[in-house]
Amino acid sequence: VVAIKPAKFDENFPTAWFAILEAQFNIAGVTVSVTKFYHALSHLPTKTVSSLNPDIITAMVKIEATINTLSTPVKIIDRNGLENAKRKIAIASQAAFWESLDDEELKSVLAEFVEKVEVDLEGAVTPSFRLP
Repeated sequence: VVAIKPAKFDENFPTAWFAILEAQFNIAGVTVSVTKFYHALSHLPTKTVSSLNPDIITAMVKIEATINTLSTPVKIIDRNGLENAKRKIAIASQAAFWESLDDEELKSVLAEFVEKVEVDLEGAVTPSFRLP
């Protein structure tokens, strides 16, 4: 088990802090977005967290809950589109962008993600990715 030990957060360089943290997640094998989100959130200074929009703090949970309501397995049909949606979600989770993201933008990102999945009506296909 590899421990994740984030550096001290510097509000002047949030992108670098998140890049280092993402590298630690990769080394530790952490792949679940909600786990990453809350781990990052728990290491931000109280001053930074208190300035965030409360809706954004729960954004990842809203997205994961919506995805988990799909009752049948899904197959990703557009890998590039999915990665694009994931990038937008990752950007939204960076401190510099939390304040600016509103509910409409969150709905847009989620809608884009949902457009990139194909429901398998037979329920036989487990989630999979089609590489470009």
